Amino acid sequence: MAIGAGGIRPCSLAFGADQFDKPGDPKNDKTLQSFFNWYYASVGMAVMVSVIFVVAIQDMAGWVVGFAVPVGFMLLSTVLFLMGSSRYIKVEANKSLLSSFAQVIAAAWKNRHHSLPQMIRIDGIITRFKPCSSNRKTQVCIINQIKILQHIYDVCDVVNVYNLLAFPLSFLNKACVIKNPEKDLDSEGLAIDPWNLCTVKQVEELKALIKVMPIWSTGIMISVTISQHAFPVLQAETMDRSFVGKAKIPAGSLGAFAILTLTIWVAIYDRILVPRIAKFTKRPRGLSNKQRIGIGLLLSCVSTAMAGAVEHQRRAMAIKQGLADKPKGIVNMSAMWLVPQHCLTGVSEALNAIGQIEFYYSQFPKTMSSIGVALFSLGMAFGNLLGSLIVAILSRATRNDGKASWVSNNLNRGHYDYYYWLLAFLSLLNFFYYWFAVKPMEVRTTAFGMREIP
Repeated sequence: MAIGAGGIRPCSLAFGADQFDKPGDPKNDKTLQSFFNWYYASVGMAVMVSVIFVVAIQDMAGWVVGFAVPVGFMLLSTVLFLMGSSRYIKVEANKSLLSSFAQVIAAAWKNRHHSLPQMIRIDGIITRFKPCSSNRKTQVCIINQIKILQHIYDVCDVVNVYNLLAFPLSFLNKACVIKNPEKDLDSEGLAIDPWNLCTVKQVEELKALIKVMPIWSTGIMISVTISQHAFPVLQAETMDRSFVGKAKIPAGSLGAFAILTLTIWVAIYDRILVPRIAKFTKRPRGLSNKQRIGIGLLLSCVSTAMAGAVEHQRRAMAIKQGLADKPKGIVNMSAMWLVPQHCLTGVSEALNAIGQIEFYYSQFPKTMSSIGVALFSLGMAFGNLLGSLIVAILSRATRNDGKASWVSNNLNRGHYDYYYWLLAFLSLLNFFYYWFAVKPMEVRTTAFGMREIP
């Protein structure tokens, strides 16, 4: 199951985006944003169906029938996917990126003592740049000459030469140095030894991955807060879950409010808010992906702090009612107090997760689009691991002098309010880290599609 999910989740989103991606269309960015929004919303709706209806089928008809239902849906989706195969836009698979990255690092290391000349290789085209007298003049000179090259060769990828010859991660540029054309290149202008000479495309792919890592790392902390599914369930089990009349909401179903809020928010944002926000921001997408990531991180801090406040009140009432040693006792407090934190979590996830996915997709070439989406899933995985590590550390560190730890099995003796507030504090630190990490990536785009340092 894990292997199958690892193949489907990164590739399905990237493959779907390829069907809508039309770089020449002025509305392309807005179209892709809508696709990402509705894709994530559809995933949320699928989770709701599985949590509510599939679980109900399992309860009524047993596990065999319960597992047979998703098997049937997967079989149906496979048939539908194959039926439309001939109509899909299919981007050719790239060669192994791991070997390509290793070649860039090896070539840059071998050429570390060589200075960057005015002659480089752009995917088979040997290009010579005129020397300029100073760094700033060199920057302008190179930009002007790249514009000429783009006009002559009519190759969009030539714009990446600016990033290569410009300044971030410049030590990798030496992987493209042609020391001796007769020894380094064959008769067709290709590298004889790819471990000594790489293309601009190879270097740019590695640079793109390195550049997004600071932003990617900020997604780990919000994954920690989103992955806290078990603790709210334990809280809800000790609270009054009456809903309408004598009907009671199952403790595990309260998390559906987060998914429901996420789905509703996506619809409201995409159809109502984006056109209005675009009038102020002058962007067709409303908020930029980096702004949405930041707002999502901030809302995550608020939702976690709110969870701590609710738990603080629940614990105080439990002790007041004499339930300190009765962890299964029902506190005279409605479980509906847990709904606001779930709703805020849903909004923060919608903003941050979709913003991350769109950001990665925009930073990588199309041949790496699935890698970009996989980074999001990898961040979620790291978040789950980090969350488990934090719980394990707190369980040991806060258990002393016979007192229960913060994360004790007895919620009334433990201090889950302190635990939530600790996560809120770490999330706030993570927000400021994001603020500083995103600053170096603030770039503007010229008419030629090149990103310039402001």
